[in-house]
Amino acid sequence: DHWEMKTPANITVDDFPLTLYQPIMALFGDPLTKIQISFKYQPIRKFRLFIGYTQTMFWELLKDSKPFLDLNYNPEVFYAFQPKWGILRNINIGYEHKSNGKDGDDSRTYDSFFVKFVLGQVFYKSVVGAIIKLAYYGNFEDTNSDLRDYMGFWKIEAFAVRGFTSGFINRVALFVSIFAGGKWGHDFSKGGQDIMLAIQFRILKTSPYMIAQYYHGYNEYLLDYDKEQSHFRFGILYYY
Repeated sequence: DHWEMKTPANITVDDFPLTLYQPIMALFGDPLTKIQISFKYQPIRKFRLFIGYTQTMFWELLKDSKPFLDLNYNPEVFYAFQPKWGILRNINIGYEHKSNGKDGDDSRTYDSFFVKFVLGQVFYKSVVGAIIKLAYYGNFEDTNSDLRDYMGFWKIEAFAVRGFTSGFINRVALFVSIFAGGKWGHDFSKGGQDIMLAIQFRILKTSPYMIAQYYHGYNEYLLDYDKEQSHFRFGILYYY
């Protein structure tokens, strides 16, 4: 979605149809460590239809048996328009499914149809923008039938990335996302907020960012979508 960062250096979609998609990161936390991988595939060149897959794992790493509390699976299909009208960079329209792969009382699942508007502007050594997602959610599992109370129809993520030409810091990035609960997305007491600060150090000669994340609210993962939580984590961001 961040159009300036979607493709690795020296590789284009025409060269290889499997590319990175959502953030790829490993963030240590207590009690939950968060790991996420994500890719997208373009089956037909010159036709901007994509198949995406994201998997997010919440790992109780500090427990003796080191169990995974919840794994969230998120396949999707979307078409990406590139109108390039002013600050509008992309419009993605698609369908997604999300579930945690469990059964019985721990099963959680839903489907949605969505549209994403990717806005942004390149300034001197900086990229500033926002992603606005509007979605219709349905086909809920009985065990999460009230999910819309905790996740409304909209989500906004703002981001700013600043590059440096000298010194030991290569880039600094700030990502802030917010959503509200309720059918009409009006209940901010049942939503969530996510803040991430990422720094890429030139001195390390590596591409990953060092990152700190703070999440507060509901529905960070499906199993406990209806429980208010706060998490501080730090780790490595490989791609955003």
